[in-house]
Amino acid sequence: MGMLREISERLQAKVRQKKYRLTFHAEREREADLITQQEIEEAVLSGQCEIIEDYPADPRGHSCLILGITWAGLLIHMVCGHLSEGGVSCDYDLSARSRAVDQLADQKGAELMDRCYFCRGKVEKRAIRHVHQWGERVFIFKNVPTEVCTQCGETYFGPEALEKMDKVVTGIPEPEEVTQVPVYSL
Repeated sequence: MGMLREISERLQAKVRQKKYRLTFHAEREREADLITQQEIEEAVLSGQCEIIEDYPADPRGHSCLILGITWAGLLIHMVCGHLSEGGVSCDYDLSARSRAVDQLADQKGAELMDRCYFCRGKVEKRAIRHVHQWGERVFIFKNVPTEVCTQCGETYFGPEALEKMDKVVTGIPEPEEVTQVPVYSL
């Protein structure tokens, strides 16, 4: 149980430090479930967050399934990986680096977060256009700072971008511009 507690504490520390990211898949799941970035952080940081399954033989590296509970009682589960390398990535894909990984990155000149969780391809910073669906409403965000895998195309969203998008969809400020979008029924 000691190793699982250490993994859980490392994940919580990285969430507090905002050193994590969501994959595009996780962002779509979050949108569909109407879960805010704040709720994901609450679930990870709650005293009731626990590792419910451990996957040390995961082909992408050691991973685990965690279950957290928000302050409002919402249950959120996440598959977290990169555990054998000392960092963490999850699906509601939170990925975070540990101090050991940061030190290793300094020594080797490359950071674990510069690699794709899925294919290990190189990840580059890019500003993208992101269509965000929140319930029945659709939002288009321009110049969203992300990281994109050059090999498989997986897109990662950092906590700052997620927080800004959540403020828009939950507060609905005046948009920068309005675009008409045609809707078709098939």
